[in-house]
Amino acid sequence: MEAILASYLRQHKSHNAWWYFIKMKPKASPNAKTKPPKDKVDKPKEYFLSELLQISMTELWEVLIACGLAKSVGKRGPILDQRKLASFIINHNLGDIVALDEKGKQPVMRIGVYGSSTGSTIDSDHCPTTQWKSGKKQPRPLRDASNKFREDLKNFKFEKQKLFVVPTPTLANTDIPPPLQPIFEENADPKMDLIKAFLSKILASPDVMQDPSFFKHDIGSSTIAELLQQTAVEIEEKKAEDKKIEEAVSAASRVETFSEKNVLPSNYPFLADLQDSRGRRICLKTNKDIQKLLREIVKMSRQVRSVDLLKVVNSNDITTSLVEVPCSAKQSGFKKQSRKSGWVERILYNVRKNKKQIELLVDAADGDKYEDNEDDETAYTNADAARWLMTYLGECFPAEFVKSAQALDMPIHQGKMDAEYTSAMWMDASVGVAAQRIIMKYFIAFFGYKFTVPEGDINKLAGRSVPPVVCTVEYKELNLDWWYKDVVDLLVGQIESEHASNASFTYDSIDLVVGADHGQGSFRAGIKIIYRKGDGSIVAEAIYGIAEIECPHDDGALLQQTVLPKLNAALKRIINYERDATTGKIVRDGWLSMYKKVQADGGAIEGGGLYAILDRKEKTSENDEEVLKVPIRVFVTGDLAFYFTVVGKEGMDKAHCFWCRCKKGIWQSCGHPPGIQWNLAEIKRIASTLGGTRTSEESVKSYPLLDCIEICRYIFPVLHVTLGVVNRLLKWILDYADLVVEKTPTALTKARAKQMETEHVHLEKKKEITDWGFLNGGTLANMLIAQGHLREQLEVEGEILLEDRTEAIANEISLKKEIMSFKKELTVLKKAQEDLSALNTVAKEELKGLEKELGKYSKPVRRELERILEREFDIKRPNYHGGDICGNEARRLMTTAMKVMLRFNQYLQVELVENGGTDRARRETKKQCEVVGNALLNFDGFLSLLRTPHKDLTPAIFAQARQYSKKALELWRILEIKVTPKAHGVEDHACDQLEFLMGLADFCEDWVERLHQLGLKNNRRTRTISNKDRKYQLYTKWEQISGNRQVQSIKRSIHSKRKRELTTTRGSDTAYKIQSEKKYHRKEALEVDTSQWMGENALLGPSIILRQDAAERCTLLTSRTIIHLFVLFFVRRDTKLVYRLSRVECVACVYKVYRAVHFCT
Repeated sequence: MEAILASYLRQHKSHNAWWYFIKMKPKASPNAKTKPPKDKVDKPKEYFLSELLQISMTELWEVLIACGLAKSVGKRGPILDQRKLASFIINHNLGDIVALDEKGKQPVMRIGVYGSSTGSTIDSDHCPTTQWKSGKKQPRPLRDASNKFREDLKNFKFEKQKLFVVPTPTLANTDIPPPLQPIFEENADPKMDLIKAFLSKILASPDVMQDPSFFKHDIGSSTIAELLQQTAVEIEEKKAEDKKIEEAVSAASRVETFSEKNVLPSNYPFLADLQDSRGRRICLKTNKDIQKLLREIVKMSRQVRSVDLLKVVNSNDITTSLVEVPCSAKQSGFKKQSRKSGWVERILYNVRKNKKQIELLVDAADGDKYEDNEDDETAYTNADAARWLMTYLGECFPAEFVKSAQALDMPIHQGKMDAEYTSAMWMDASVGVAAQRIIMKYFIAFFGYKFTVPEGDINKLAGRSVPPVVCTVEYKELNLDWWYKDVVDLLVGQIESEHASNASFTYDSIDLVVGADHGQGSFRAGIKIIYRKGDGSIVAEAIYGIAEIECPHDDGALLQQTVLPKLNAALKRIINYERDATTGKIVRDGWLSMYKKVQADGGAIEGGGLYAILDRKEKTSENDEEVLKVPIRVFVTGDLAFYFTVVGKEGMDKAHCFWCRCKKGIWQSCGHPPGIQWNLAEIKRIASTLGGTRTSEESVKSYPLLDCIEICRYIFPVLHVTLGVVNRLLKWILDYADLVVEKTPTALTKARAKQMETEHVHLEKKKEITDWGFLNGGTLANMLIAQGHLREQLEVEGEILLEDRTEAIANEISLKKEIMSFKKELTVLKKAQEDLSALNTVAKEELKGLEKELGKYSKPVRRELERILEREFDIKRPNYHGGDICGNEARRLMTTAMKVMLRFNQYLQVELVENGGTDRARRETKKQCEVVGNALLNFDGFLSLLRTPHKDLTPAIFAQARQYSKKALELWRILEIKVTPKAHGVEDHACDQLEFLMGLADFCEDWVERLHQLGLKNNRRTRTISNKDRKYQLYTKWEQISGNRQVQSIKRSIHSKRKRELTTTRGSDTAYKIQSEKKYHRKEALEVDTSQWMGENALLGPSIILRQDAAERCTLLTSRTIIHLFVLFFVRRDTKLVYRLSRVECVACVYKVYRAVHFCT
């Protein structure tokens, strides 16, 4: 039977693992005397082994008993032998397929393997409880294997029943005596049962073997002998296995000999006289007989409750009590055993019952002389004894005692917080020095002790900080406070501090990112240090402030007077570009060297003696040893306005590209040629030519304020580009709704129509000038060059022969006339463009004044769209940045772009129907919302790829980023929005920089924006400090302490420990769902067919829609007016009523019709 069961289980080697109960207890019947129905006993429920085998529970017990894995014990029924079951698994090499465990003290069996080809495996599969509660479906039983198992089981039963055919005594066979009782001891082995039954029949009546019906007709004596021999071999093997198990048990509870020599029988007369049932005296040299004696005494004490058999009175009349302490493997078992047996309470009771009661009373009466000595306290109750015991345990196991108190929500004062822990707490809570002292004052008054180290210990953490230099500048009749730090000293000090705090701190390169921005009432600058390994991965990061100006606004002049000269001088000491000889590209920006101080005699300096050199200085001593030399790179991050200011192009960020010399009019068209890249030398050259009336050239207005950093080292501003494109697209759809959908007054409608018309004509003229440049610009340039060559030749005597000189002069005059003609034509176009620009400006001013008078942002449609953003999508406009949405709201708008635009379209369609909008307006409104939504999604995909970490970047991501960029700008141009410098940077420069730097995520300007939040927090902490020097020194100290690696580690650890542990996966499932939706919508937007909005189906701008709608209204009005005029002139001859028609909107059309009719009459 073992082979049959093992063969069945072995067929599950490719089956998915599942846990099954091995046995099932029948449910109790409502009537205790009535047995449960048979189907409830035999029919197993789900997750039972019998269900897998597809047999009843009774049959399963028969199988287990036949395999020797269970035995039947009287009324208790069959009992599973888990030890033999484990041996069965090992002997048949089923360890990978079958495993044992317990659930609710009931044995369970895992059948199958994890990670099989038939299904997936999760962590919950390794525990029966979690697997059954996970909702995962139970794998189907192997039908063929189950059928074969049942067939083999049926054959086994048949062989067992038909092996012997013993005749039943009848009247014709009364001479056969009844069978004798078995002479063997009981054994649960089924094969032994067969042998006992067989031999019992023979011993009872030897003649029975002569009866031919005793054996099966096909079994002879040789078969019987072979069967007996095989059975004997199996019995011997089983005995050998049982012997091994007994030896293992004996080894676990082995007999030990006493090592003491003075254990003499004469000292223990009672034990020496004891004898066992065989008359053998107890051995007093080993623990074998003593263990048996103790076992029986404990067993008797459990039965006898009237007398305490484990209490012993010693020869000195001192009572000693023995308490049975059960062993427990888990704390839950310990608690259960303690409640069940009460052994802990008995210990406490026996601790205080160590003397007679009268002696306790005497001690109590004399207790006044011991009242000052806690060690002489008398235990009257279990509580007193418990206090003794806990005191003793606290002295022996102090750490565990504290943990236990914390587990019981009874925290114990363990000493003072160290400097790092204290700093992490105050920093995280944004508590200033004055507030710290107030809190500590009240704490000491109530609890009586101070829980933190002194302030001096905390200040030691900022020992390597660089003190700020505090200054004041007079600017535009204002006295502005500002401070700065020496960047080189700051960097060197922080790098040395990193090495001093961690001797094993290693890296292969350093990136320095300088960032600056104005916000929250101050201009702040900082520097980010990035330590990298050779593969580009980040080892550590650190951010430090380097300057701050308290000013309402910043400009180039203010920065020139304060921060930038200091910063430029420091960066010049660091940067020393090394370029590739072939390509001219920058290889590295400089070097960082770490030296170890060595004494003149070769001995090492105490404390390590490490120092850093960042600015190309020589080492302090010839004996010093260079231990590290790594390359550095220096970058600048911020917004475009800051970039243009520091390179001498202040105020040019709205119409020029920072990285290339491409013109704004050129990059408006798709597929434009790439512009020539700017470099620092070219900007310096152009700046040196400026002077007099030439105040700017190609956006260059002055010499660079930072004249040591190349243009390619300025990082593409991902955050500010995100805000720029999102706010521009949102403004576009809101303005569209304001112009097309909003029901505006007649005066405002006319003013808008006038402004749109003038702007349209102005743009047409600008396009005409651009087209003229494409057609004639090259010709004019060649003619100017040729004219210059002719003039040079004519000015040099002897350069041209006398006979050719006349022809050359004629050619020069002809070229001059043609050039004058071209210039005159261009001048006329430019003059017309300037006049149209002036008219457009006047129209804009008139419209702006009228909108201000009527209230531009009080329109119901626009207000409702803003409410939809805020209430349904949690996108709120802040009270700063001019009301433009900021980072989180911008990302949320891009993520939910299609949902937002769908909701916008639904609302606008309803408004158009109610306001009498045309079919054209409704159709174009839907198209506008679709294009804006797809554009936002493509920008979302592109900008998210720009933030991909360095380790995750692949060529596929680079290619996908270019696809998103191309699609986003294609949709931008479909909307006929002017391509801004930020949008141009998305199209032409961002992807190139992404590949060149292998990722922009580490350089983005987000950390610069966080400097403003940190500055506000510091301002709140120092609002009561008027001394500027003291205030800024505190800023530096807190910054140094917050950058301490141990302080950062403590903050992360506290946040992780106190983070709420969710019992469900709802949050992670929701996040995964949102992320999946993002990727799906981005991919859908990337694959959208833009041809549906081109050609004949091209989008119509608001001005075109208004003009065409007005033309339709004029056509309808003209038809009605003709009918009215004919009636007035030819029927009623009433000319006065004609003038009443002048009150309609299209007065010009009415006037033309009137003139035509009047002429006909």
